[in-house]
Amino acid sequence: MGVRVPPSKRFVRFVDWLNLHDYYRESRLGGHLETIQGKRSMLFFHEHGVYANGLSIHGAWTSSLRQVATFNFFIDKMLRSWNPAAKILADLHGHVRGITRTEMRRCISAGENLAACPGGFTEATLTSKREQHAVVRTKFACILLRYALQHGYRIHPVYTFGVNEMFHVFTGLESLRLKLNTFGVPAVWFFGLPWFPILPLFNIPLLTYVGVPLELPLIEQPTADDIMHWLNKYEQALVDLFDEFKAEAGFPHVT
Repeated sequence: MGVRVPPSKRFVRFVDWLNLHDYYRESRLGGHLETIQGKRSMLFFHEHGVYANGLSIHGAWTSSLRQVATFNFFIDKMLRSWNPAAKILADLHGHVRGITRTEMRRCISAGENLAACPGGFTEATLTSKREQHAVVRTKFACILLRYALQHGYRIHPVYTFGVNEMFHVFTGLESLRLKLNTFGVPAVWFFGLPWFPILPLFNIPLLTYVGVPLELPLIEQPTADDIMHWLNKYEQALVDLFDEFKAEAGFPHVT
């Protein structure tokens, strides 16, 4: 779709006025927000859930993060370009990008902040009310880590509690659905409100926490071993963040 709607700060302020947080029983962005810097910061959002509500509600569409720093929010390029509603909202926002190497390189080369869901479709497919899921070892995560190492970025793990409870989801045929992910198909079957199934349940908490940053060295040509080394460190940083805030979020016994 070639037609682009101009960005609108007035529309962003209107969304702020709507206060999307009020939809949920409890909704907030917290954690170590004070550690976010104005340049060369990445936010890796987990758990994706069905709609990536952490990235959207507590990322792109919250003034709480906007007051700390400006971020570019990366979403699936097909969703960004070909879903009419998503495209218009992304255009109006002004900082929602499609996941392409060209767009990511442009942002990273300029030292701009970015946020994304490295678990992507896989994390969405594994969504279950029975347990929390965070998928770290994906191709997209490795690409982001490579760029981060090449340009000396700081990576913040971000975890959202509650997204796995927003919808009733079908959890069978997991192997088949994960296979469909490899072809770019988001194999998530779900329903929310009985009278409007595409809307999430609202009597749930949506609580997002930002972790302390993982300071990456500057490596011009990172090797596969370099990427795996820092992927392991990131995985541990995400676990530490989860353990730090799970009791506050109301999930003290979840692992």
